Amino acid sequence: AIQVTILPDLVSLTINDISSSLKVSDTFQLIATGIYSDAATQNLTSSATWSVADAAVLNVSSAGLVTALSAGTTIVTAVYELLTVERSIAIKALVDLRISPPSLTLAIASSQQLSVTGTYTDDSVEDIDSLVTWQSSDSSVATISTSGAVIAISAGTTSFTACLLRISIAIHVTVLPTLVALSI
Repeated sequence: AIQVTILPDLVSLTINDISSSLKVSDTFQLIATGIYSDAATQNLTSSATWSVADAAVLNVSSAGLVTALSAGTTIVTAVYELLTVERSIAIKALVDLRISPPSLTLAIASSQQLSVTGTYTDDSVEDIDSLVTWQSSDSSVATISTSGAVIAISAGTTSFTACLLRISIAIHVTVLPTLVALSI
């Protein structure tokens, strides 16, 4: 007797969801999953052929890794055997930074935490304190930590500039002299 095994047919192909818009320079791993007639599933990510409609918006590698390049929306396609699946992916770009508070006056030896928010092309606003880099115009007057904590050192004025993805914003800081005497 000859034993014959009938293999299940591949009936559909899916791509995992992206929960929100990607930001320029983000990466995200797409996973192509094949669904068979017996309800079994198989990861076909490395076997699928990947393509993107607008290569200026994002890049997709042969392994399904997406790299966001610029603001916009495009379609990524995975093809395996005769099945095709598409996923629309939106990319948002940073357009503006805001520092809070917008200006600062401190006494010598006092400190203040600054916070930075970013506005994106989709009008969303996010806390980006941990992403910005800081530059100081005069660190003898006041210093700033990588987390945005300002420490006043000596009387004078200085400015700090927060930078992220070629966008920057400055805050002016005044450090008041120490009061040595008060006469009435």
